[in-house]
Amino acid sequence: MKQKLAMPLAAIVAAILISPYPAHAKECPLLLEKQGTFEFLTRTDYAWYECGFTKVEINDNLKELAALVATVRKKQVLAGLKGFDAKVALYTINDCAGPDAYGLPVRVSFGLCSWYQCDGKKPARILMEPPEWSVIINTMRGGFTGGVASAGDRVYFSVPGKKEILGAGVDVFDGEIYVMYNPDRPGYWLPVTVREVYNAMVEETKRDKDAYSRDFMLKFIEKEYAAFPEADRGRPAYTAGTNATLPRILGKVSADVTGSPVMRVNPGYWNRKLPRSAIQFIYCRIINNRAYIKKEKEFFLQKNSISYNLYRFLETLDNDTAASLLRHIRR
Repeated sequence: MKQKLAMPLAAIVAAILISPYPAHAKECPLLLEKQGTFEFLTRTDYAWYECGFTKVEINDNLKELAALVATVRKKQVLAGLKGFDAKVALYTINDCAGPDAYGLPVRVSFGLCSWYQCDGKKPARILMEPPEWSVIINTMRGGFTGGVASAGDRVYFSVPGKKEILGAGVDVFDGEIYVMYNPDRPGYWLPVTVREVYNAMVEETKRDKDAYSRDFMLKFIEKEYAAFPEADRGRPAYTAGTNATLPRILGKVSADVTGSPVMRVNPGYWNRKLPRSAIQFIYCRIINNRAYIKKEKEFFLQKNSISYNLYRFLETLDNDTAASLLRHIRR
C-alpha cells in the first residue's frame, strides 16, 4: 500500500504499531518522468443544498473558479506534470447561514496523484484522497481559527496573534496562513470584548436542555466572570495566555494580551452589490520555511512516497502566488 508519509511523528509510530504490514516494507518506485495529465473535476452539486444558490449562480461561480484554477496551474510543477496527474476537486462548505455569510463558499483542492510501479505490474496511482493543497473561497470563519463561543447568528473564534500585512489585500497569519481580500471594504473580522464573549457563552449555555448541566455551567461561568475587574470586561477578548494570574472563563477567554485575539466576522465586509457567485474572500496555506520543505521533499523521494510531488509543488508557492490569487477577488 502506498503511504503518504506526511503525518506527525506520533501518528507514524501509531501506524507502525497497528499496521499489518512490516515496518521495513519498501514502497514501489515512483515514475518521476511519466507525463501526467491535468483535470478540473467540475460538478454543480458542490453548493450546499440548504444555501439556496441557483443554477445560474453556481455556473457563474464555476467560471470564476476555473479562472483561479488556471492561475494556479501556471506554477512550474503543475505546468510540467512530470510524475503525477493533477486532479482539482471541489468540496462543499456549508458556511452560508446568517448575516456573516454571503458569497458561495467552496474548497478548491489540488490533488497530486503520483505515478508508481511495482515489480511486474502496470503503472498505478492513488486517486482517493491524494496528497493535496487547498484554496478556500468565500468563508470568513476560517478553518485555521479556533472556536470560542456562539450565540444565535454570532460566532466567536480565536485567530493567530502574529499578523503581517504584505500589501493591500494580502494578510499573513503565523507566517504561512494567507488571506486575500478587498482592502477597499471594511475589515473582514471585528475584535470583541470580554463582556460580549461572556454574554455569548451564557446565551449558548442556556440552550442546554439538561437543567442540571445548564444550571451548573451557568453558575460556573458567572463565578469566573465575576473575577474580572470591571475595566477588563470592556477590554478586547483573548484566549488564555501565558499570564496565569489573570482570570479566565472556562480556560478559553481572558483579557491577557499574550493570548490569541478573539474575533467575529464582520458582515459589513461583503459587497452585496456583487452577485453571490463572485469571489470576495480567499485563504490558503503557503509554507515559507524552504529548508523544511526541501528536507521533507528529499525524504519523501528517498522513501518513494506519493507525497513527494506535493512537496515539489509546495516549494513553488510564495508571496507571488498570493498576489496572483488576489487578482481573482472581485471589487
